[in-house]
Amino acid sequence: MKFLAVIVVALTAVSVIAKPSKFSDCGPEKFKGAKIAAVDITPCQQVPGSDVCGVLSNKTASISLSFHALKAAATLKAEAYGSIAGVRVPYPLPQPDACVDSNLTCPLAAGKDYVYTTSLTLPPIPSQIAVVVEIDLMLEKDQYVCVDFPLVVEPSGGFSKFLKDMVLP
Repeated sequence: MKFLAVIVVALTAVSVIAKPSKFSDCGPEKFKGAKIAAVDITPCQQVPGSDVCGVLSNKTASISLSFHALKAAATLKAEAYGSIAGVRVPYPLPQPDACVDSNLTCPLAAGKDYVYTTSLTLPPIPSQIAVVVEIDLMLEKDQYVCVDFPLVVEPSGGFSKFLKDMVLP
């Protein structure tokens, strides 16, 4: 019985580690430099009854974008945005140069497969929110890659503690 409990706990832990996420390619067809193959988010707790990832606030999530290059690119700039209730705001990435610390080695050649990796540090929040994350890899002013995907961000307890410490003497 103990062995079975250990197996169940181990399988549950593995299911939280990395999951492919539902995504859409949001770039205009005429400017596309690449075709998105997959988006993986780590850690990811699948929201029951959906293919949306749930992540904890006040934590860092790793995002990997797998894509097939349709055009060559000497260098790329990375941008991220979050949309909550239809309001789109820029979100800082740890490295705006997509060719540095991202698993990409530029220049990129047309016809090859690549994986871009970045991380998002999610701010503390008081309650669950749904957000659409957009990540763009820009070739000058054109979107080389544009992908968006939904996330559900859950409070991790850090914000509640912060409020308690600030409000209560």
